[in-house]
Amino acid sequence: MSLLSLFLSFLFPNHCRLCGKGTDAVCATCKKSIVYMPYLPDRQTIAFYAYRKSSLKDLLWLLKYHHQRPIAHELGGLLADALLPELEERVRFEHFVDPVIIPVPVSKRGLRKRGYNQVTLIAQGFLDHAQVNFPLYEDVLLKSRETKKQARNKKRKERFTNIEGSFTLAHPERITGRNVILLDDVTTTGATLDEATRVLMRAKPRKILRVALAH
Repeated sequence: MSLLSLFLSFLFPNHCRLCGKGTDAVCATCKKSIVYMPYLPDRQTIAFYAYRKSSLKDLLWLLKYHHQRPIAHELGGLLADALLPELEERVRFEHFVDPVIIPVPVSKRGLRKRGYNQVTLIAQGFLDHAQVNFPLYEDVLLKSRETKKQARNKKRKERFTNIEGSFTLAHPERITGRNVILLDDVTTTGATLDEATRVLMRAKPRKILRVALAH
């Protein structure tokens, strides 16, 4: 992320946060630089866009650390473009109907500092663009233990150890017997999604589809 781009994002709050042009938080030109590169490590996990090969990394950085909340709505649109066809296929072949969305949570300290969970905002943007009425539950999966940022753990084993035991299940009845979309912004090793899935499975959902915007 260049200093010029950061300056433009604040100088032109009603324009593209990357280039300062247009009237959207992310203009059409900058959206085209986001590389669609689906990654399916298994049948129940999918991530759609390349994190390091496009402007997506800069956009998530602005959203997470510089309070550029309108970016989330645009990223939700990108998620809708990629995820809706996938959901249509799973409805047809797996009866994956009427899912609920569970965003990967941030810790209480992180929520106080940032003021929001960026994954929840992306999920809300997805719902707006997709025009679907999937319930969005922020209070089912909770971050109950502070952890180091996963990006600081370079080794795969360290990431799994860092995240282990950091989530708590609440209101399990909301997802018992339901299809669940577990949503995160970025996945690398899959450690966070694995731990979140392990906790959610205690509620005996019908099926969990693990989705990340980027990888």
